[in-house]
Amino acid sequence: MSLLFSNIVKYDVDLEKLPQVVNSIGEESISHPTDSHPPTRQRIKELGIELADIDVHQLLLPAVSAIEFIDSH
Repeated sequence: MSLLFSNIVKYDVDLEKLPQVVNSIGEESISHPTDSHPPTRQRIKELGIELADIDVHQLLLPAVSAIEFIDSH
């Protein structure tokens, strides 16, 4: 799901529409014959978080990859 979100944000969404993307991901579910997970919105709510409370800018890819913090990677 995070890869899907990342790709949507990188290619299809300007930053002003990012909150709408987060909300729509909460409404969608990717079905699979053996998938027993509840929808994303429900999973987030069970963590004690509401989609409206998420700072969508923190979901963007960081300017510097974590690998850059490791010497001689």
